[in-house]
Amino acid sequence: MSAPAAGCYLTAFSGGAQQERFEGGAHTLAERLAAALDPPVLLGVPVRRVRLDAGPRVLVEGPGLSLAGGHAVLAVPPGMAARIDVRGPGGAPTRPVARPPAGRGSAVKLHLVYERPFWREAGLSGWAAGDRGPVRFTVDDSAGRGGAGVLIGFVTGGDARRWAATPPAERRRAVLARVTRWFGPEAGEPVAFLQQDWQAEEFVEGCWAAVPEFGAWTTPRPAPGGRERDGGLHFCGTEHSGAFYGHLEGAVRSGRAVAARVLGAPAGEAAP
Repeated sequence: MSAPAAGCYLTAFSGGAQQERFEGGAHTLAERLAAALDPPVLLGVPVRRVRLDAGPRVLVEGPGLSLAGGHAVLAVPPGMAARIDVRGPGGAPTRPVARPPAGRGSAVKLHLVYERPFWREAGLSGWAAGDRGPVRFTVDDSAGRGGAGVLIGFVTGGDARRWAATPPAERRRAVLARVTRWFGPEAGEPVAFLQQDWQAEEFVEGCWAAVPEFGAWTTPRPAPGGRERDGGLHFCGTEHSGAFYGHLEGAVRSGRAVAARVLGAPAGEAAP
């Protein structure tokens, strides 16, 4: 494996698209890209409607927002895309993206912070997996933390869907009981217990990827976002990538492929 890029840290994940993380968080990548754009990115203005006219011409509308152009790229999860009112030529409603029924990503991300990565003293990697919840696996994310020990854990599936209805004290007790079983008594005494329930985020609706409905991958249908079908409306995101589905790498590949299509380059996956 090659050395990580500048500003990245190696984590305990092995290979694939999970072995590095950004210093300061992955959101810094989006912030730096946005800072270079002119006109600037509009925040707090959710898109509610997309109108497809002949031409092609695309009209994007929201609260106090009305933008027209030859192309629009919808780079949101499928569930969010399905909440946008998309109308074809003549005002006919169209639903180019199916809303995943109960298959949206269900995950809660946990950060358990300790004064030091004590598990290493026992020769443990920090990586653990189990068949019982609520937290089903952890990974050591201590690199670049100034000597602090950090275990990242994930609550997924049915455990995650029950998370919001579980009293906070019970959540903490159940999680610490699990990591204590894996790493010993010291794991039950973190200096910080942080959680992010991605299901509760209005404009995310879950993490880390939506799961298509039964038959979605085996039923022949036109490619979503094709110009011939949707008049300049393109769909983009990790769920639209043929590789690294559910990862940042998949989102980047999908974005490059859509950008190439909009700019008139040959269709298909852009080179990595």
